[in-house]
Amino acid sequence: MNYFTTSQSVPISGAKMLLLIRNRIATDFDSLCREFGVDPRDYTAAYVRAKLTQLESDGLVTQTSDDQFEVADLWPRLQSALDISLRGAAALTPGTIVARPFFGVPVAPAEPHDVFVVMPFRDDLRPVWEDHIRNAVTAVGLTVARADDFFTADSVVADVWNAIFSASAVIADCTGRNPNVFYEIGVAHVLGRPVVLITQSSDDVPFDLRHIRFIEYEYTPRGMELFEQRLAETLRTATKA
Repeated sequence: MNYFTTSQSVPISGAKMLLLIRNRIATDFDSLCREFGVDPRDYTAAYVRAKLTQLESDGLVTQTSDDQFEVADLWPRLQSALDISLRGAAALTPGTIVARPFFGVPVAPAEPHDVFVVMPFRDDLRPVWEDHIRNAVTAVGLTVARADDFFTADSVVADVWNAIFSASAVIADCTGRNPNVFYEIGVAHVLGRPVVLITQSSDDVPFDLRHIRFIEYEYTPRGMELFEQRLAETLRTATKA
């Protein structure tokens, strides 16, 4: 995919420009510049003009008599013939990686949740989940689930894959250094989901994850009260709730 990049490292994507025009978010030169973070009076606006001219010459955009732009009839035909999503194409900015997932295209769970929790299925940790994590998540108006809430006849890992993909954020309890937890943290990071790390001991957070802030909690009445407050605050920031 072709990109122009300004001196301010602003990617000028033709697909994004088409999307802005199609959705009537920006339909003239000045508004297109603003959407790309460029001052129409600055020399960097030439990059926006060049991409716009390219789209016109390729028959994808037309200009009306009042200097407004609209998507030409050619684009819907191309989109239909090639099975291209314009929104998906616009998301492919520099730094995006396109991959074929090992577990296939994610399928939304029957009841998707805002937050997905990954943690060891240990009896001593069950109260942390049932009595405290749930409280903190619901306190900020979000829904939450753990893997054992919706196990199906399908692969357990496939269920987890679908749940992480559908969630807005993931809470991961590193207590005990459970390998499944760290595997699922990796899945969440690949999918770009914010991960809130929690643990009863900082020693259980591996070196590779130490650069990520984590919540260390003490399993006492006072400690769990503070834990719920910190977790709720972190989730508000992570999900913009």
